[in-house]
Amino acid sequence: MPVPLYPEAVERVAWHAERGHLIVIVSGTLEMLAGRAARLLEAELLGHGLTSKIRVCATRLEEKKERWTGRIVGEAMFGEAKARAIGRIAAEADLDLQRCFAYGDSSSDQWMLEAVGKPVAINPSNDLARIARRKDWAVLLWEQEDVPTQRTRRSQRSEEAGERLAAEHGKSGYRA
Repeated sequence: MPVPLYPEAVERVAWHAERGHLIVIVSGTLEMLAGRAARLLEAELLGHGLTSKIRVCATRLEEKKERWTGRIVGEAMFGEAKARAIGRIAAEADLDLQRCFAYGDSSSDQWMLEAVGKPVAINPSNDLARIARRKDWAVLLWEQEDVPTQRTRRSQRSEEAGERLAAEHGKSGYRA
């Protein structure tokens, strides 16, 4: 299943790539999923004529004998852990965090956003919107019409499963 991307996100990443910025996805999601999103964004950048390697800093699962154990390696990438992670990345790359951008959508991103000089709340949760207003951070609202929600994907899968069942059982008119 493809990773849904906001067109505005692709444009924003392209803007950073054009300026030679280090681009890092710092996410609480699992590293393999964040890595998949990074590769997709890199492919989108190629479509814009840009080549940029996107780094990933996400929640890592322990692996033994080519299987995940379910244990987290290091810190789960949430809350203050994101701020610590971008601090380490900035130190490694010799970046001034006050000149860096960060984007977040949840109140758990507050610490990461506070750590940079150019914080941006994207489609923020109510709590993050309140924080962003109080701290005078930029807020961007991106359209969701092309990004399927979990509910619509589930509904689409149910319809597809119903159609497959109908075809397999020869029952015309079957509805999921």
